[in-house]
Amino acid sequence: MSRELDELLAAGEEVVLQTRQHWFVVVRQVIVRLLVLLLIGVLIWYVGDAGWLDNSFGDWVGYVAWIGFAAVLATIGWTVAGWLTERFYVTTQRVVYARGILNRDVMTTPLVKIEEMTLQRPLMGRILGYGQLVVDNSAGGKEPLAGLQYLPRPTGLYQMIGERARHQRMHEGGAHVDRDNDGFVDDERSSAHPDAPPVDGE
Repeated sequence: MSRELDELLAAGEEVVLQTRQHWFVVVRQVIVRLLVLLLIGVLIWYVGDAGWLDNSFGDWVGYVAWIGFAAVLATIGWTVAGWLTERFYVTTQRVVYARGILNRDVMTTPLVKIEEMTLQRPLMGRILGYGQLVVDNSAGGKEPLAGLQYLPRPTGLYQMIGERARHQRMHEGGAHVDRDNDGFVDDERSSAHPDAPPVDGE
């Protein structure tokens, strides 16, 4: 467990799932940057082949092109590093998304506040295995859960988060208890009468 999450967890709260956005989110960004690198590479080759680098102006053009090449290459490394360091957690009480390399942003959504949730999977998402969970916000609109649009295994997340959110709302309502802090309310019989004997057939 990361230190940042350990500091956020309440007493008895546990992590039940840890993942990150689908790999497609970083591949999509890297492909765009690789195309930019290709264009810069073609520019450097063309300028050099045309003999434009045989004077001081040509030298400056070459310097700028190589600096641009290095800058785009660095952004690729930064994008990959950012994806590797981001985390998406589901705990017994909330959904947590942490991102950032130098400056770290942590966003949380209590499960008890998740009532309506829609699973959206575009054609590419169905092929590659990603999607987004859209929830109602306090303003009456809809937005992706934790702002993420490329969640892996979205069907499993939809079922897990939906079920845990339902149990958290039941517990928050006061009619049910969760003595073992597993995120699920205890059965109604033990909640209402903890010492009651089992009925016939149980």
